[in-house]
Amino acid sequence: MTDEQAKPKKKAETVQVRVIHSKGETNLVEWVEHGAVQRGYIPTLESGEGRVSKDVLAAATPYGVPWEKLLKVQAVDAETFARNLRNAGIWTPEDLRKHQAAALGAIQAAYMVTLAACNQAAKEYSMEGDK
Repeated sequence: MTDEQAKPKKKAETVQVRVIHSKGETNLVEWVEHGAVQRGYIPTLESGEGRVSKDVLAAATPYGVPWEKLLKVQAVDAETFARNLRNAGIWTPEDLRKHQAAALGAIQAAYMVTLAACNQAAKEYSMEGDK
């Protein structure tokens, strides 16, 4: 027996998953990685017992729009964020409650991300899939 054969095999680290949808030999599963919910397609046989090895999840075919790759979101410092809120007339908790649309506009302006930008990114992503 060689040294390699004598070493006990290290058990693969697993992650709890939830099966969202099954079709044929593929499952769409959801799991949490570094505090972020992830979804991907894996072989059905790999998702038994509700736990899947990290290696299998790393190789999963991603599900959904890769927002982080499509949207250009700028980093915002607290001063810029506060300035945008104040410029929109949001000075107090009451202002925030009463003027939700203005607050949302200030937040969007701070990050330079709008719903229109999200819709455009989604449209472009969908058109890529049609090719």
